[in-house]
Amino acid sequence: MYKQTSFFFDEDVLQLMAPNFKIKLENWLFDFEDFRKSNLKKIDFNSLPKSGIKVEKKIWKARAEDFSIISKLINNNIKTALDIGSWNGWLANSLTKKGLKVTAIDYFTHELDGMKAKKFYENNDWNSIQMDLEDLSVFNEKFDLIILNRCYPYFTDMKKVIESSLQLLSPKGKLIITGLNINDKKEDTEEFKKAKINFKETYNKDFLFKPFKGFIDEDDISNLKLKGFKILLCPNFKNRTKKLLSSKRNITYYAVYNR
Repeated sequence: MYKQTSFFFDEDVLQLMAPNFKIKLENWLFDFEDFRKSNLKKIDFNSLPKSGIKVEKKIWKARAEDFSIISKLINNNIKTALDIGSWNGWLANSLTKKGLKVTAIDYFTHELDGMKAKKFYENNDWNSIQMDLEDLSVFNEKFDLIILNRCYPYFTDMKKVIESSLQLLSPKGKLIITGLNINDKKEDTEEFKKAKINFKETYNKDFLFKPFKGFIDEDDISNLKLKGFKILLCPNFKNRTKKLLSSKRNITYYAVYNR
């Protein structure tokens, strides 16, 4: 299933990465999780995304919409799925309930905000892997469905992750990118600026594990179209209204590639 590399197990999460990368990631995560510990709390994981709406309405309504869109892509040819940017496993859990064999990958493993939350799900029969998300070459299998789970703007090289993902796509497979918000603003929000400063002052480390652009602009959308992706408007009332008013800001799209 995986090409030769170093691997370890931490609870039910496979750590599939080179030793040097593992040390670097764990050192950063130790401080990052300490930095955000006051915001972490246990929720009703098993019923996500529905149960999340009671906790953070805006975020989980969007994820519920994502799952509705993804579900419509699943047909008899879709047996396996790769969940990139799995976070706490909510999507992996939802897809497993639909009978898919799911592999979930992410950097984060915290039990309240990462892949170790898997233990809180009743039907947790999926593979969770902590790895370098920008090195998908560790896989030597193909997937029928690949989801870039609201993580596309957070890669160092967005074009490369598309190329790598397409190489893992099976014949008649589908690749979907969720949560595409077009925003040409290149400055950080005040909240993000403060977080970066506080993190640097507290831990003497960069707030970001890897550099990334963190937003989608018109050029990124054009590049996806050139690759053969269909760019589609997320079907909610606010998006339709903004589109009708010819606004380009804060409209959420998703992209689908059909092999």
